[in-house]
Amino acid sequence: SKNEPEITIRTDMDSLFAKKKTNEYIAGTMEIQQGKKEPPLLLPVKIKSRGKFRRMKCDFPPLKLKFKKDDLEKLGLNKYNELKLVTHCLDDKNTSRDLILREHLIYKLYNELTPFSFRAHFIKVEYECTRKKSKLKRNGILLEDPQDLAQRLEGKLVQRMGIADDSLHAMQEKINSLFQFMVSNTDWSYRLNRNIEFLLTPDGKFVPVPYDFDFSGVVLAPYSRADNRLGQKNVRDRVYIGNSKSAEELKPAISYFLTKKEKLLKMVGDYDQLSPESRKDILAYLESFFVILQSEEQV
Repeated sequence: SKNEPEITIRTDMDSLFAKKKTNEYIAGTMEIQQGKKEPPLLLPVKIKSRGKFRRMKCDFPPLKLKFKKDDLEKLGLNKYNELKLVTHCLDDKNTSRDLILREHLIYKLYNELTPFSFRAHFIKVEYECTRKKSKLKRNGILLEDPQDLAQRLEGKLVQRMGIADDSLHAMQEKINSLFQFMVSNTDWSYRLNRNIEFLLTPDGKFVPVPYDFDFSGVVLAPYSRADNRLGQKNVRDRVYIGNSKSAEELKPAISYFLTKKEKLLKMVGDYDQLSPESRKDILAYLESFFVILQSEEQV
């Protein structure tokens, strides 16, 4: 799509890969294309690998980008200075683009369900190795900084394990849990604070905001694995791991999802960066979720 923003990251890629199992940042620059007429923005950046699983298994690890606050403020950008870059993981260009698009679509679907969600931008990235003068062009997802998310939603980020079930915002907890069930993702946990940010809202409740969906059945990454402890035979076996103890408790969330059914399916159908085959596959899979919701017995 011609609307994909473009960024260029220049750094010593060899050094970045050599340190992918450490938490060490290395220096680089990031250039942001601002359209045809304006000159690109150039920012110094510190870069490191992130993510427990992906940094070990991926051909190309996901990255964390850290900027100087002064540089951002001078350019009139947000003062929060960290961004996550979801990278292409696998070397194969077509497969990796499909996987990144599928994951980006999941973020867009969650945006449709609740404002308590990360903004995610699908982008073109050029990685330029400063040592070898080699270049690699791929796609990625640039994720909103959690502090930006907190400011936008007037909440406070809390990093804490073991938040009590009754301290969670009841409806937002159900929206997250049912959504994770819809896309068939089990790679998250309230208790362990895994792939969830918690936002403490002014009413004293914690709102879960999910991220990282590459293990989900919708993405269907070749490296994802079924969780046999949950009885999954493959990653598309949906397992509900939310807090609800009864179908009755889930009813408000189920009703809400059913009001959103047409819109969510239309978003998938209209997401034309994805191939028609991938859209057809995701549509069929999401429709099977709504079949479950419409059957009292299955609920």
